[in-house]
Amino acid sequence: MVITVDALQTEIVASLRERGLDVFHTTPNTLEQVLESILDIGSAIGADRPACRLVSNMRQAFATIEDATQDERTPVVYCEEWSTPPMVAGNWVPDLVGIAGGTYPFCDAGERSRRVSEAAVEEAAPEHVFLHVCGAGDAVDSSGFSDRSWALPAIEKGHIWVVDDSLLNQPAPSLVEGARILASRMHEGIEIPLPVN
Repeated sequence: MVITVDALQTEIVASLRERGLDVFHTTPNTLEQVLESILDIGSAIGADRPACRLVSNMRQAFATIEDATQDERTPVVYCEEWSTPPMVAGNWVPDLVGIAGGTYPFCDAGERSRRVSEAAVEEAAPEHVFLHVCGAGDAVDSSGFSDRSWALPAIEKGHIWVVDDSLLNQPAPSLVEGARILASRMHEGIEIPLPVN
């Protein structure tokens, strides 16, 4: 079975099916839809119980992270999925920022990632910037962002963080670790429990 997880893969899905391959196609846009897609994939491959257990563990881990940050203030956060041109992260990333105890004024959960202007970012005045450039892993030079002429509290404070894109961009269990990293950077000094395996 081939598993595809994005609406941009529609043509690939059609091509694979024409070649006789069994394709399971899902298009989650929010965190809740990611969790539902894991259950659907588990059912499709005959692994309902392990999938249910995995989703239950993920929900518990997200709740633990949210509980750890609920009494903290909620800084404005900017998450950049692509740098040339700058694109603010959408889909489930706004959900993760909320779980981690941040405010995300750039788009709502479920909206696609999109281009963003310098003016829009400056107006929001984010205190933390997370760079998780699609396909780059953690091989992103944060000094490139700091060198921008953007007037941001995050740049002034040196709060430019690089996160492996697989922890925020992929609709997978790794999103738990992504949320934990967001929380630990936004709220220095508080204990963020490790995610449930």
